[in-house]
Amino acid sequence: MKIDVEGLEYEVLQGIEENDWMKIKQIVAEVHNTEGRLEKVEKMLIANGFEIKIEKNNLLSDRFNNLNLYAIRR
Repeated sequence: MKIDVEGLEYEVLQGIEENDWMKIKQIVAEVHNTEGRLEKVEKMLIANGFEIKIEKNNLLSDRFNNLNLYAIRR
């Protein structure tokens, strides 16, 4: 699953039904790290069985505080 929704990443993940989480094997998301968004997204993904890797988006991070998040089901 790829998520690039300009700051609404957490809200998109909240919309996943409980029985649908197991269908998702990998997630790639551009996370706008404002208002604790990255921490909320990480906690949700870990709680749903994912391992997380975060990379700084060198093109956008300094200006927009964007990070690339990669999640894979354990």
